[in-house]
Amino acid sequence: MLIEGWGLLDSLYMTIITIFTVGYKEVHDLSPFGQVYTSLLIVFGVG
Repeated sequence: MLIEGWGLLDSLYMTIITIFTVGYKEVHDLSPFGQVYTSLLIVFGVG
């Protein structure tokens, strides 16, 4: 957050998609709701 100047939500989103090796760079930018939804889908979809 401090180095790149990102907000909390962007930082959490990038951490989740990196840890769960989902990938990076969507076809288009996601809204904050889209980031939260995708993050929850990734976390609860694993297993």
